[in-house]
Formats: sequence, structure tokens, C-alpha cells
Amino acid sequence: MIEILKYSFMQNALLSCFFTVIICAVAGTLAVVNRNVFITGGVAHASYGGIGFALWAGFSPLFGALGVAALAGLLLGLIRQKYADKADTLVSVLWAAGMATGILLTDLTPGYSADYLSYLFGSILLVSLREIVILGIFAAALLLLAVRYYRILLIVSADQEYAVTLGIPVKRLNLALLVLLCISVVLLMRVAGLVMVMALLSIPAAIAETRTKQLSRMMLLSGLTASAAVFGGLLLATYLDLTPGAVIVAFLAVMYLVNTIANR
Repeated sequence: MIEILKYSFMQNALLSCFFTVIICAVAGTLAVVNRNVFITGGVAHASYGGIGFALWAGFSPLFGALGVAALAGLLLGLIRQKYADKADTLVSVLWAAGMATGILLTDLTPGYSADYLSYLFGSILLVSLREIVILGIFAAALLLLAVRYYRILLIVSADQEYAVTLGIPVKRLNLALLVLLCISVVLLMRVAGLVMVMALLSIPAAIAETRTKQLSRMMLLSGLTASAAVFGGLLLATYLDLTPGAVIVAFLAVMYLVNTIANR
């Protein structure tokens, strides 16, 4: 088992896991405490339209998904601020339209490409060096932003009306957070795939939320939970020759179940 660690693909996978833990700790916690999980889930599925367009146009699916996710997150954030009662419906429409567009464009793409399958179901063992660099830069930026603006994030997450009285640009901050969350989801697709990525992002934070109400501790506990699931799931999947993304999410599901029973 230890011998496999000398291979470059396994080293890349472990490095991806490290950056994934950081993103889950910061972005996942902010998504859960600000109740943005459903919106980011809709945007994640809508971003498949960007993947299909990228395959059809002949450029990187990652950049296609990132572009669509950022635009969709910004659009939904603006709509939610003006028409909060229609947000759920619009998310569902965007969810379905994005998936349908992605599938149709993939069908129209000549030849066979395995890229779209890796985004649907995850392929952490096939992560490229370029994707690791992008993942690492984003994780570092996210962590720095969380540390630099921690007090502002804490106030906005706790009481947005009070944040407004302090002069904090709450609406613009919410839009920025939503875009960052949507980008996080796209980058994590390589780990768990589009189908299960929301579990990877939300379950560690949901477990942490039951244990502490302090935002910094929640991020730390979420990171530890994600670390146990991601690294443990990857090693177990490699040993048993199973799909890593599915094993990681299964780890998280069991941890959530155990935590729920323990709380009761």
C-alpha cells in the first residue's frame, strides 16, 4: 500500500485532497451558515452546460464550467436579492436547463471524450498538474480572504441587518461569496463529481455546525472532518479498487449518520 505513494498520480491526488480540505473548511462552512447550499447545487449542475460548450468548442471543460458557474452564481444572487420568493424556482430552471444544454452539446461534439464523465462522477486519480495549480491558488486565496475578513464574515453570517447598520456592503459581499462558492463547487467536481460534490462541500460543515456555533471553530472542525473523509476515502478506494469520489462521500454519509445518532 505504501509503495503506491511513490507514483506521481497518487502524489497529485493527495495534494488535491489537501487543497480540497481547505476549500471544504472555508467555502463549505460559509455555504451552510448562510444557507446557500441549494443555490450552489443548482449552479453546479448548470455549469455542466459550460462543460458541454467547452467540449463542443474545443477548449478546456474546466474553464467552461468556471465561466458558467460564476455568471450563474452572480445572476442568481441578484435575482434572490430582488425576488427572494422566486429564487427556488429559478434555481430549478437553471439546474435543468444547464444539464440539458450540456448533454446536447456533448452529443453534438464529434468523437468521444472522457472529460465530461470525469466531471460527472469525479476522477481524483487523473487530476492534471494544471488543475492542481488552479486548485491550490484558489484554496490559498480563499483561506487568506477568510483570515483577512473574518470579522466581517462573522457579522454578516450572524446578523445581516446589524451588518448593514455598521456600513458593511452586505449585498455586494453576498454576491461575492456566492460566486466564490460556485467556483469552489466546480473545482471540487474532480474529487467527487458533479453528482456528489454538494455532499462533499456541505456535510463536513453540517457536522461541524452541530458541535459548535463559533465560525472559526466550525471551519476548523469542518476541515478535520473533510480531511478524515477525503484522505481516508482515497486510500481505502485505492486499496479496494473502488471509485474514490463515491467512497469519500460514503465516508461522509456514515460520519453524518453517526454524528446524528450521537447527538440524539
